[in-house]
Amino acid sequence: MDETKMYGSHDDEALERNVASWKDDVFFTEPGRIYSYSNLGFVLAGRLIEVVNGKPFADSMEELLFKPLDMKSTTFRPTMAMTYPLAVGHTAAGAVSRPAADHAGYWPAGSMFTSGNDFAKFVIAFMNGDVPAVLAKPNVEVPGIRAGVQYGYGLEIDTSRGVRIIQHGGSRAGYRTQMMMAPEFKTGVVVLCNKDGAQPGPIAQKALELLLPVRFSPAPSPAIPTSVVVSKYAGKYVNGPNTLEIAIDGDKLTIAKRPLESASPNCFHGGPTTVCFVNGYAHTGGRSYAKTN
Repeated sequence: MDETKMYGSHDDEALERNVASWKDDVFFTEPGRIYSYSNLGFVLAGRLIEVVNGKPFADSMEELLFKPLDMKSTTFRPTMAMTYPLAVGHTAAGAVSRPAADHAGYWPAGSMFTSGNDFAKFVIAFMNGDVPAVLAKPNVEVPGIRAGVQYGYGLEIDTSRGVRIIQHGGSRAGYRTQMMMAPEFKTGVVVLCNKDGAQPGPIAQKALELLLPVRFSPAPSPAIPTSVVVSKYAGKYVNGPNTLEIAIDGDKLTIAKRPLESASPNCFHGGPTTVCFVNGYAHTGGRSYAKTN
């Protein structure tokens, strides 16, 4: 399943305690059945890193990644980050996010403090082959209207618009970020925002388009099916503590009372939301939800 707690323990043993506390209900579905982004997957990977390296996760990342790439202003420790120039997080309303989010048991799932210059060093290292390319090896197709979007090891690979784009976005309380790379053109963009609700993705894409010597192909227009039986998709879908309610209003599906228009035989969209139904799961926002009724 997918879950990230923003507030909790601050000690180095928190990650070990968190993983050791997991029960069978953290297993969302059988391996290989459906793609679904999972922060707990990153938490588990972080725990494996500290076990294999014999040091706490934050120290292991410092030794294995940050120091070799000369990322001098990058850390998972808030008490270290506050000694650097630090842009504090803000709420969507513009207020400072207090208290600052911190839970050492979930640090591997998006709690890295860094700067634009330091993040750029990672991007440059990746495109120069100094970071294992297996991170961007496609493993699974991501459900969606557009074909050609796959997921590797923590990175999304998008070939749907004629240029191979490797990307990942992140969020935590008070912050949003987006990284996009076009390795064949040695070009990358990092956008960091310190406000909830910020949209770094479109900014990064536009910046990358301006930098590339070639243009992206137009986004393909989905083929609208002539008829779709929508009733089979209505119901309640769950992923851990998160739920998704798909209802019917007349001949249309709705989510949070917002109508969804048919975009393909199994995908529907309304405003910024796209929902695709695959093998009894509803996939939206990068995550899949299992149908319960």
